[in-house]
Amino acid sequence: SNQTVNVAPVSDKDITKGKKDAKVTLIEYADYQCPACAAYDPIVNQLLAEYGDKIFYVYRMFPLTNIHPNAVISGQAAYAANKQGKFFEMDDILYENQKDWSTLSDPRGTFNDYARDLKLDVVSGFRAQNLRNYELSVFKIVEKFATPKEIAMLTLGKKTAFEICLRKLTNRLWTSS
Repeated sequence: SNQTVNVAPVSDKDITKGKKDAKVTLIEYADYQCPACAAYDPIVNQLLAEYGDKIFYVYRMFPLTNIHPNAVISGQAAYAANKQGKFFEMDDILYENQKDWSTLSDPRGTFNDYARDLKLDVVSGFRAQNLRNYELSVFKIVEKFATPKEIAMLTLGKKTAFEICLRKLTNRLWTSS
């Protein structure tokens, strides 16, 4: 059955990749310190590579600060890279090296090293207000189209919101080819 999912409309403030008029729009809400998000990043990259212009990809930051103390600062590092045209490069570095920085009490030096590796201008301080543009409640989005069992798994931490969304997306891609 077709169900409507209400999400904030895509705007110029969003981080995007692909054509806006693509058949499928994938909006990912993620947290750089989340191990499940890191595990799904290669899958998202594969989907984008495999389906190319058939997917319009939107990345929105959703830091889970109650369980990930470095979620906001890592999002700020990605946002700073985005401002310099290197979001997806920083995105890959943050996920690939998550185990190196996720337990640090202050990962800014590490993030500055990543920025230097990408030949970015390193800013001494990250600004939290920039990240606020991307915060929306993923639970409100998921409950619009997830089954009660999926919501229970999400609540218990046995399934991520992205797993639920990814399954819905891949089903839609396979049935629309």
